[in-house]
Parts: sequence; C-alpha cells; structure tokens
Amino acid sequence: MNDARTRRVGLVLASGEEEQLWTLALASQGIEGVVVVLDGDSRLATIGALVVDAPVLEDLDTSIVVLAGDLKQRHPHLQVFIRLPARTGISRGEQAWARGVGIGSLLPGSSVAAWKESLAPVLLRVLESLGPVDFDEAALEHCTRELVRKGEEPRPGPIKDSFVDAFRLEREGVSAASVLALLQGPGGVEVSERTFRGKTYADCFVASEAIDRVEASLGLRRSLATAACAFLWRTGRIHHVLRRADFADDFLFFRFSGSREEFEHVDLAEAAAALRTGVPVEDRTYLAKSYEACFVGSDAVQWLASRYRISRGAAETIGHRLLELGAFRHVLNEHGFVDGNLYYRFRA
Repeated sequence: MNDARTRRVGLVLASGEEEQLWTLALASQGIEGVVVVLDGDSRLATIGALVVDAPVLEDLDTSIVVLAGDLKQRHPHLQVFIRLPARTGISRGEQAWARGVGIGSLLPGSSVAAWKESLAPVLLRVLESLGPVDFDEAALEHCTRELVRKGEEPRPGPIKDSFVDAFRLEREGVSAASVLALLQGPGGVEVSERTFRGKTYADCFVASEAIDRVEASLGLRRSLATAACAFLWRTGRIHHVLRRADFADDFLFFRFSGSREEFEHVDLAEAAAALRTGVPVEDRTYLAKSYEACFVGSDAVQWLASRYRISRGAAETIGHRLLELGAFRHVLNEHGFVDGNLYYRFRA
C-alpha cells in the first residue's frame, strides 16, 4: 500500500456529530478522516481503511455482505470496518462471521465520556490495519476533552449510559454477573407465559419483579437494583420482548438473552445460510395486507433453538444478530427480531 493511503481513513457514519468525533480522533493520531459516500466515490481509491455505520447500510437498503463483496472487487486494497453504534461489544462468533465475508472487523459503539474504554480500542483497531502504530493516548484524551468543553460531543446514547451504569456498579461493589446469576438461579425472578392486551408472550419476566428480587436478596437500594438490571439490558444479557422499551421499574416484559456458551456454539454464517431453507417462506397476509416471500419470527426462533439445542432466548438473540448483520429484515423495517408473529424477509 502506498504511503498516502496509510494516512487516510474513509468515514460513512450515521450522524455529523459522529463524523466530527472520528475526524478529530483520527487527526489526533496524524491520520486524515475523509467523509465519503459508498456509491461511486473516487476517493475510495485514495484511502486505506473505511469505517461504515450499519444503520447507514439499512437506510441504503443494502447489507454488509453486499458491501463487502462490492468493495473487495472494486478496491481490493481497502480494509473495511462496520460499526454497530448501539452495541457495547462484539462476540467472537460475530467477528468470525465478519472475517468470513471479507470485513476487517465489526466495531462496537463508543462514547466520549468513556473514551479510554470505548473509543480508544476501536480507533486503535482501525489504525493497526494501516500499518505499525505509535498510539498517542494523551492526544486522544485532549481531543475528547476539547469536544466536551465546546459542547460538541455526540449526544449521549446507549454506550454512554452503559458506562455510567458500569462505573456506578463498580463504585458500589455490585457485580452484574452476580445479579444475572441471582435472577436466573433457583428462587430467581419468575419466568412464565404472560398476556397483555390480548397478546401472549412466552418465557418472560416482569421488570419490576426482577428489581424486587435484586433489592431483597442483595440488600440494595431500589435505584441501585434498577441500575444493575438496566446494565444487564444495555449490555444485551436481557431484552424487551418486542425490543421496543428501555428497562424500567414498571410492568414491562423482558427475556433472558442466552449465555455466551450458547452464542459461541452457533456458527453465524452457517445459521444464516441454513435458515433460508429451514423455515417456511411463503406469502402471508396481516390486516388485509399481503407480504410476499416472508417467514415468521417465532418459526425462526423455534428452528434455531431446535437445530443448535439452545434456549429460545438465545435463539432469539442469534436471530436479532443476524438481522443486525443484514441477513434479513422486517418486512416493513419497523422491528428488530422478535419471537412472535412478525414477518421477516431474507435479503437477496
């Protein structure tokens, strides 16, 4: 690779604020950040690495696999990184999937408030793809402090909230892993089938009851017990049954998302391919509207759970990860992946 490319990184991010953050963070390491577009931008030939936010691909109605194949053909020198900005971490299985489709790495989101724990590692991963790195942590810290001082940091979001919760739990001596084990263990929160407004949700628990259990068993203040459970939600250990609600001290239904062992047991590439022939795909109708060539979320969950011998919660999480990675999408692009009577369609 020529020297000019090793000094430039292309950016296709979901907001101007994130573009500014990454441009300044790269500049702190002597690298030029260039905001590019994916369709026919001649500057793609002049950069060594490209960072793309997954939500941008969704807006363009394309997928990571399609993008990776297209860029590999047109710009074989280019190292591509896909960022999942709302995620606090990426599993080994997801990274293996990314390498298999030609992506340098999947990247989690980051926060200026926790720059050392979140922004620095992902920035370093991108820089290492360009060649040997003499990482200047002090320069990056100065960059983030200037953004905060000027009030120009990206708006607070789930990544910042997760680190706020993590710092609070650490300060109070509360282990998130212990809280999760308590909720799932003998005498933990009750998991059962529940009904709300005529709709039934299998294998779920009530958020406020989980807080009751943590509060009573660990002797925590209710606000701290709520923060502990919210941290489990922010980091993907539990999820709302419709993936629509934040965790709160309320009558809300949540599910356990499965264990790391279950996730590592599943090859995502194999699951994405096998799912295409494993679930019934047909034309369906809902409220007098027809949807061609789609499958039902609960059917996919059942198939994944049976094929890989994992819990329904883990199967639902695997399905949601496949949706995030672009294997399929909701027919109206209005929902994440849900264990229910929602329709999804495989991408071409």
